[in-house]
Amino acid sequence: MAQFSEQRSPQGSDTSESEVIANPLTLDQMPYEIILNFLEEMPDIRSVHAFASSCKAIYGVFKRNELQILSKVFLYKMDEGVRKEATITECLKREKWKDLGDGFESILRVFHNVQDICKQDNSLENIKDMWRLHKSVEYFADRIPTTLLRDHPVTSVKGHFSLTPKVRARFQRALYRLSSYLVITEKSEAASLSNGAQERRILPDEERESDRVESLPTFDERHLPEAFCTRYSVVEVEQVASVCFLLIAEIAPCFNHFIEHDIEFGSRFVEYITTPMHPAATNLVALGLTFWNRFLMATTRDELYELFQPMVDQIPFGPDAKNRVLFPIAGVSYLRQTFELAVGPYLTLWENGRTPDLFMSIPFFDDHDSGPASARSNMGMFVENRNYRVDDGRFAMLQTYSWAYVFWDLKMLENSGFKDIEKNGRNENDAIFPQDHPVDIWWEPLEEKQTLASHNSLALSSREKRKVLESGQTGYFDFETFCENNKDKISAYDTYIYD
Repeated sequence: MAQFSEQRSPQGSDTSESEVIANPLTLDQMPYEIILNFLEEMPDIRSVHAFASSCKAIYGVFKRNELQILSKVFLYKMDEGVRKEATITECLKREKWKDLGDGFESILRVFHNVQDICKQDNSLENIKDMWRLHKSVEYFADRIPTTLLRDHPVTSVKGHFSLTPKVRARFQRALYRLSSYLVITEKSEAASLSNGAQERRILPDEERESDRVESLPTFDERHLPEAFCTRYSVVEVEQVASVCFLLIAEIAPCFNHFIEHDIEFGSRFVEYITTPMHPAATNLVALGLTFWNRFLMATTRDELYELFQPMVDQIPFGPDAKNRVLFPIAGVSYLRQTFELAVGPYLTLWENGRTPDLFMSIPFFDDHDSGPASARSNMGMFVENRNYRVDDGRFAMLQTYSWAYVFWDLKMLENSGFKDIEKNGRNENDAIFPQDHPVDIWWEPLEEKQTLASHNSLALSSREKRKVLESGQTGYFDFETFCENNKDKISAYDTYIYD
């Protein structure tokens, strides 16, 4: 049993300090207030649970004050900007929508009257849900940049980029922002269905409430997520797009492996995720960060099966699948598709590093490093104009998103060779880095599944899995042996097989 010594004698006591030290208190004898203070000062919730389980007295204090302790250990120790984004996500979750118009008002209400989550009336279940999401945010905010620092030609150069606390916090904020975006899209879909998928015009009173969403012509499930995006700067929306792209790149290999080797799920999915821009990839993202954290941490096929079983019908997939979630993009195509505006006047704005008024001119949270904004100002136009300036194809969205260009510190970008990047706006003729810079090296983490042979192998195996399933078998499918035994049949096809 651990023992603690009191350092001072109680007031009014004649007991000397040496006598107190000579008779240390066990944990069972510690005063209630001291135990509570120890619990509240723990570095994380796992430490709290470990300490609480050390003896009955401490466990009793923990159970009587569980909400207070977990709130202080978890929420109060968050990075300020991360907590602000977590607050938005949680508040959006708690909002109740009657219809799509109510959803628009809900978004405005959350951003206009947001109260720090620490000061809200939280239940124990709220705290536990937030903790699960936060652990997933932390997991991916480490995993994604770690992959880039190890594998990407731009970010893997030694001494140029690193995962500092500030960079990690940017990834965490973007992941919370993506979670908020998913909350909005899920609620939009439900409200659209309950409203008979009827659109309605924006009312004058609603126009006056916001100076950045008056261009939205109607309310439908497509417009509300973008109304959410207008509450952020264009750089912050670009970060959401980039982190969504990179999240898909992380989960796709494991998902592809799973559908290869599971009879039931492999019989349903006949296509790999072959690129982060795959038409149905955002349907996977819609399952949420907590789901994918558990998926990537699973150690057995049975765990994966139990995790996927209740979710499979929520994943539209295949050549004709409808995207449940639009990929978040803050560019010219975004303006054309979402706001139904003539993009001509805005094209000039993008090219000159300026932002249309429908986006926030200042970030939702400013961490006082100009790296992300400078990168967006100097390189973002290649993303915006990739479909309009075919001859200016040195950049593409895949290239800039693939190395998380809007997440790094200014000093890191300069160390990597992006000189004078802090200048506002675009340079006149060309980007500001040498021709031999590794940014020109194409990086595609899912390219091994992009071949005709790979596609046809999965499609043929899917047919076989359906036959096996109809015979009553479930469980593991030996994909490698199947491909080896059918390699002549697989190579005989010179076009995609669709079932």
